[in-house]
Amino acid sequence: YKFTTMKKTIFGFILVSIAIISCNNSEKTEKNSDVIDSVSFEYVVFKDTFSIDENEDFPIFEMDLVFAIPTSSTNEEAFENLKNNIKKIYFGESDCEIDECIKRYVDEQLLDYYELKDIDEDLDYIFFADWSKYLSYAPVYNKNILTLVEDVYEFYGGANGMSASFFHIFDIKTG
Repeated sequence: YKFTTMKKTIFGFILVSIAIISCNNSEKTEKNSDVIDSVSFEYVVFKDTFSIDENEDFPIFEMDLVFAIPTSSTNEEAFENLKNNIKKIYFGESDCEIDECIKRYVDEQLLDYYELKDIDEDLDYIFFADWSKYLSYAPVYNKNILTLVEDVYEFYGGANGMSASFFHIFDIKTG
């Protein structure tokens, strides 16, 4: 008799525990099923080739830049933060329009390149001055998390270029 009562008590306790746990899990599920915010992007591409001298064939600096620019979001409050944070990653600043920022970025890159002419005014040894810069950004989503993937390849002479990937992570709800 005591053994049966003990079984019933344990069984009842297990059922009540399962019911309580189930109720708590359903609340968590409802809280986590918030509407997922989204962000729309457009791609701005800059591609050009520059020469250090009038001789357009040699040496050259190729630039191929692809920027993913946020254009709209379902969360307007966070959108401005996101846009400004992404511009800071791309250009180190957020107070310029995209076209102006890209122009500044390209001008800064070219300034370094054209300084090579100061090193070798006659361009006798400038054969090493073929430069390349490829830069692209691609957004990847996972619910309310946005990862901006930055792929970079730079070649400044020598045997090989350098490549790298960086991942910038944003909460879409806050920017």
